[in-house]
Amino acid sequence: KQWYQRRVAITAGIFARPTDFRVPKGWLVDLINNFGSDEGFQNLLDQFKAFTNPSLELVSTYLKPFGLCIDLLTSSCVQNYLVPCTLIVTNYVSNLSNEQLKKEKSTDCDSALIPLL
Repeated sequence: KQWYQRRVAITAGIFARPTDFRVPKGWLVDLINNFGSDEGFQNLLDQFKAFTNPSLELVSTYLKPFGLCIDLLTSSCVQNYLVPCTLIVTNYVSNLSNEQLKKEKSTDCDSALIPLL
């Protein structure tokens, strides 16, 4: 039990890891881990839960940076924070009418949002 508690405490603050140790991208991994340690991922999830009528451009703006560094994020970070965000977005988009989708449509937004979903 002690080993498990220490293991959880050690990995709790790890939100990103380099995928290729020949090119570690240490600064980006450190930035992501600091963002997570400062409750950035939790704040992002809370923001998505609080959305009532977000624009797709805003959603894209929030998610695009994480899509660009997804290969560095740990699976627990993705499962705990980003998957719930994408489920919220998917439910929101699926409930939009055709008219609302046409109104929200923008080239930059579509190109950034669709691959994330």
